[in-house]
Amino acid sequence: MRIEKKQHELYQEFRLFLSLKPEEREQWQETIVKQASKRDDKEKNDMREAIRLNLEDVRQRLSEINGRLEQQSLSNATTKSNP
Repeated sequence: MRIEKKQHELYQEFRLFLSLKPEEREQWQETIVKQASKRDDKEKNDMREAIRLNLEDVRQRLSEINGRLEQQSLSNATTKSNP
């Protein structure tokens, strides 16, 4: 259903494009290119933000694991020195 809706929207845009005068077509194409560029930039920024958040999460988890390993190492060292 979603694909059919998108196909219909594209068909309507195409019909509109064909009805435009040549100078209007050129302006319309420039507008479409600008919109696509903005959308691509937004997607890139969203991807960067998602990666940044994932890296922060990984750093936090590694920090927690490192803290537990240090505690375990200290605990093991204390146990070995006091049999």
